[in-house]
Amino acid sequence: MTNELQDASNVTKMTVKEERKQIFEFISIRGVLRSCFTIRSNNKRNTSHQSL
Repeated sequence: MTNELQDASNVTKMTVKEERKQIFEFISIRGVLRSCFTIRSNNKRNTSHQSL
């Protein structure tokens, strides 16, 4: 019984770690996409100013 509980707690720890890693990766990917998007919009702004 105790071994089963220990295994279950280890599994939950692993899943929490994996979830945190996935969330962190998701946030970092969103940050990269956001930075790329802002850079792209800034480039559009700069080109429009140059055309004016």
